[in-house]
Order: sequence, then C-alpha cells, then structure tokens
Amino acid sequence: MNKGALPYVEVSIRKLANQFKVSKGMVWNLVELKRKTKNIEPKTASGGKPSQLKAEEQELAAMVRQ
Repeated sequence: MNKGALPYVEVSIRKLANQFKVSKGMVWNLVELKRKTKNIEPKTASGGKPSQLKAEEQELAAMVRQ
C-alpha cells in the first residue's frame, strides 16, 4: 500500500448513495471515473457563453468602487 493512500474498503453502492444522499448512478459514475482515471477531481470548466458585459467591465468596476 502507498503511503498516504486510503485503505480499500468494500462498501455497496446503495449504502454509499444513502449515506451521501445521492443517486446510485452518481456513485457508480464516480467509481467508474476513479477506475478509469485514478482520480475523481472535477474537470476544469470550459466553453460557455462569453460575457456580454466584457466591453463595459472597466466602467462597471468604477461604478462599484464609488
């Protein structure tokens, strides 16, 4: 076992879902993500709609400072 690694404990997906008040599918997805990537950190945000206020950012910042 690696130093700092958590010990492997077998727990049912249903029990975990009930404990954390999430769906069994959510737990299953996290288990699969951990199995595939060895990590369950959230992915960085990407995409999305660009701000429509980009051009007015400085003016808005000045108004907030007042």
